[in-house]
Amino acid sequence: MSHYENIYLTSLIILSFIGLFFLFLMYIYSPPVGTPFKIVFIFIFLFICFLGILAAIYPSQCLRILKIETVKEYRCQDKSLKNVGHHPNCGKFHDHTFMYLGKKYCVGCTGLVTGAILAILTCIMYMIYGTTGLFFYLGVLMVLFSLLQVTFLKIGNYMVRFLSNMGLVWGSSLILIGLLSKGNIFEI
Repeated sequence: MSHYENIYLTSLIILSFIGLFFLFLMYIYSPPVGTPFKIVFIFIFLFICFLGILAAIYPSQCLRILKIETVKEYRCQDKSLKNVGHHPNCGKFHDHTFMYLGKKYCVGCTGLVTGAILAILTCIMYMIYGTTGLFFYLGVLMVLFSLLQVTFLKIGNYMVRFLSNMGLVWGSSLILIGLLSKGNIFEI
């Protein structure tokens, strides 16, 4: 990874932590009044989840639609190796994939899809039954774990990678639901 890519990635991670901190402040200081636009924000989030599921299941088609070319030079030195999914078939990415019924799958994408499905189900349950204030704090912990895993912990275990990706999406839905149930912070 080049010096500029490293700076770019570091700045994105710092912005993610700052955003999480501001979400926490928004939750603490928002008044406990309902907002009439809750359903709009839930549907926007559900739409993003559906797009994320499609992107995780069909990554190469999404890259082609968006006209994004993948950079493979930094992955593995052996140019004769072919990709399995979107990971090179070398030992460097063994904790990024798992085998199921003889086929190799991406742990990160599987975690994101699982998190999106759980987020969709959680949003539907929220619209039907409501929620408690604990959802927000549980979501913050899940997203915080995910960010820490990507930045500092970097535990090279496929199950931790799966839980981290799942927690990022599912935790985001819990944060959104917590914010919507707490107050009118999205009201214009």
